[in-house]
Amino acid sequence: MSRKSAMIEESIKDEFNIVKEQLKLKNDTDTISFLLSLYKESKEIPKATVELLIELQN
Repeated sequence: MSRKSAMIEESIKDEFNIVKEQLKLKNDTDTISFLLSLYKESKEIPKATVELLIELQN
């Protein structure tokens, strides 16, 4: 498996690290993998998350 780096903006890095710690994951890659899996397996997306998506797309 080849590795590519992803930059996490400073504005969300603290929250990202809190999620990583709460999930007791070892590194950023594991955390991102978990979040991607959660997204792929979710049948519904919470309204607040959809609103954030719309905001981020603009």
